[in-house]
Parts: sequence; C-alpha cells; structure tokens
Amino acid sequence: MKIVYVTTSLPHGASEAFLIPEINELAKQGHELVVVPFFPRGSIVHRDVLPLLPLTVVRKLISPGILAAAACEAARHPMRTMVAAAAILRSRSFSIGFKNALTLPKGLWLARLARRRGADHIHAHWGGCSSTVAMIASTVSGIPWSMTVHSWELIENNLLRKKTASAVFTRTVSQFGQARLSRITGLAAPVRVIHLGIELPVAPRLAMRTGVRDFRLIVVANLVEIKGIEFLIEAWKLLESRGIVLRIDIFGDGPLKRKLKTLAVRAGAESYISLHGFISHDLLMSEISDGHWDAIVLPSIFADDGQEEGIPICLVEAMARGLAAIGTQTGGISELLAGGAGLLVPPRDPGALADAIQLLQSSPQSCFSLQVKGRKKIEDEFAISRAVRNLIEQIEVCVPA
Repeated sequence: MKIVYVTTSLPHGASEAFLIPEINELAKQGHELVVVPFFPRGSIVHRDVLPLLPLTVVRKLISPGILAAAACEAARHPMRTMVAAAAILRSRSFSIGFKNALTLPKGLWLARLARRRGADHIHAHWGGCSSTVAMIASTVSGIPWSMTVHSWELIENNLLRKKTASAVFTRTVSQFGQARLSRITGLAAPVRVIHLGIELPVAPRLAMRTGVRDFRLIVVANLVEIKGIEFLIEAWKLLESRGIVLRIDIFGDGPLKRKLKTLAVRAGAESYISLHGFISHDLLMSEISDGHWDAIVLPSIFADDGQEEGIPICLVEAMARGLAAIGTQTGGISELLAGGAGLLVPPRDPGALADAIQLLQSSPQSCFSLQVKGRKKIEDEFAISRAVRNLIEQIEVCVPA
C-alpha cells in the first residue's frame, strides 16, 4: 500500500520523535511511504530519524514552487478547490481560520504529490493544521484520508467536526481521547483507539534495587503547566523533611524552566533536582536502558485551559525499559497505569505523590513488582508491530478495491 504520512515537522525538530517507530514499522511491514512535514522547521536532532530522510519530501509551507503547484491544481479541479476553501472558512475563530488559510496552497500541492505518487491513502498525525493540509489534499485529489488526534487538539478544536466527518476514520491514542472527541463532534463517525506503539527493547533491565545509592527519579516532559512539575518539587521537600534522599533528573525544555529552577532553589533542592534541558531521543533511550534511574514520574494536572494528558509516550518507553512508573489520575495516564502497571495518585497532591515515591524508595520488592507489571502491560498493548497492524487494518477497510 502507498501511504502519504503527514507530520508537523518530523524529521525536523525535537518534538515528534515518538512517530519514528510507527513510520519505520509501516515501512518494515512492506508499505511504501512518503513522509511530508507540513511545516518543516528546525534541524535534524534525532539520529534515529536518519533512515526516514530518503522517504521524506520537504517543502516550505509557502514558496514559489508550492504556489505554482497550487495554482495548477486549482485550475485542474476548480470546484473541489472551492469546496476545500469553503471548509476552511468555517473555522471557529479568526486565528484558526488564518492558520488554515495559510495551509491551502500546501494542501493543493499535496493533492498533486499524492496523485502523482499513486498514493492509496493519506494519513495525518495531529488534528491541527497537519490534518487541515491532509483534508484539503483528500478533497481535491479524491484519495481517502484519516488522522490521529491527541489531547491538545481537543482544546484547540480546529475543524474537528468537519474533519471527523470527512476522514474515513479518526484515530485517538486513548479511550479518554475517543470519548472526548465524540462529545466534541457529536457525530457517529468512526473513531478508533489505536495506541502509539514503541519498539520493545529485547532485554529490559528488571532487577531489584540493592539500596547502595540514592533513589533516583527521571522526568521527561515539556516544561509547561500541564506537566505539574512544581508539585514534584513540593513532594521532594516533603520527602526531605522525612529524611529521604531523592535525586530527580528532568529532561525537557519549555517556558517554565526558569520558574522551576527558582522553585528548586527555594526548596533547597538545587543539588538534588537537575533540569538538563533537551536530550535527543536515541541518547535518552540509551541512558534509561543503562539503569541510571529507579522510576519515572509524571505529575500531570488538569490544566487551566482544560487540557489533559493522553497516554504519554515517555512513560510507555520507560516502562518498556524496566522503570517503575508513577503518574496522576488524569486523561489517558489512568488507562496506562491501571491494573497495577504503575502507581496512580491524585493530581496537584504533593503529599500523595511523596507517599508513592517513598513506597518505591523504601520497598525494593514493590518497585520491582511495578517494573515487571509495567513491562508486561507495554508488551501486551503497546508493541509497535501490533499498533501498526491495527492502523493498517483500518486503512485497508477504507481503501477502494
């Protein structure tokens, strides 16, 4: 099958590394791929993205070449182009409509590319502008399309009702996302839960702690409100008052970095809580596999703008590599850690978070049990081969014979 896979910027930039296993597995299972970043920006930062470069067609969002191709496609299919443009005019706000309007030439160009490549299907990852580009391309070319929607798009709501009705199916990565998308659109259109899969490590580190070093936690997150990292700093202070030595390594960048550093200093934790900034995906996976940490924690909250977590891939990848996981009862995290696969605590509750960390720190057996159960959960539900087969099954149902 020939599939055009639309990303935001991948293979460029740092934020979409979790798509690499899915695209690689699609190619491994024998499908012919064309990867198209709708707005390529940033450098190549992940070494494991290099095999995708030969599959990728990179064009700027707007350029003379894009505009020329768009003009040719509009002249070829004027009525279909008008239908695509009319859909954009239904955007729920001026700002969203303006962003969508900027994607129209790229969508027309993509229609031409997909037709010339003989594509059977167009799949867009994200429900924002990348899926706007895919919807335009499908409308003009007649090639069926689908999209994957995560949590933040449910807040932005960029033509989600129109897109869900237009797509042959919509994929969410969690049951939470499926239910919320159905409420937003009010449609009976097919919404399928297909987890984001990962490449399972062959030999994860599953070993009981000996207690010969300080208990170490890792956090992998954008430094934004929804991640709730300030409550982890408060939990550290509670544990310190109990005489428990805890070291935390935080990987990620974002607008709250300076604030979090200040909070760590005020808590007296500057020597124990380290904000390392960005780390490449391949290096991070190697470091986790080497056993530098005992557990991963993600203290996510319900953000003030209504956003909730989906199923964070950082937890999935760490659990697959033998780390015990602690998360909060928000969004899809509850699905991931259910059934004893991890410890769940209420959001915005540093006391409960501190208690969960103390349990793992004081009981190597409890920590080891979570490692085993977490790895089993990932093996059963998040193996990349299974996720991609499920995705292809949905696409094949919709591709004309």
